[in-house]
Amino acid sequence: MAEIRRLESLLDVARQTIEAAGCASLVTIDESSRPSSRAVAAFAPDEGFSRIVTGTHPDSRKTIHILRHPTVVLSHVEVANRGYLTVLGSASVDEGNVPKIGSGAIGSVSR
Repeated sequence: MAEIRRLESLLDVARQTIEAAGCASLVTIDESSRPSSRAVAAFAPDEGFSRIVTGTHPDSRKTIHILRHPTVVLSHVEVANRGYLTVLGSASVDEGNVPKIGSGAIGSVSR
């Protein structure tokens, strides 16, 4: 039971960090197999913390990268409280061409 409370607490801190940060750095793999980073708006994760939705234009390079190579890194930095969160996972693009980071693992979180 203590482990479940610890996990829930960690996920709460992660969710707060995402919401306070407002934007994040999304790293995708480009057509030359090189990392490509850019700022994105990232929204609060779903209840089970299995998906984080980001906003982008449907014809953006990041959308094309995700369709070709779904492995991504999403990093949030929340300066005021010195919080940060790195999420490693697989991204997908929904019908409206909005990238979603899911099936991820929290790489690091601090607050």
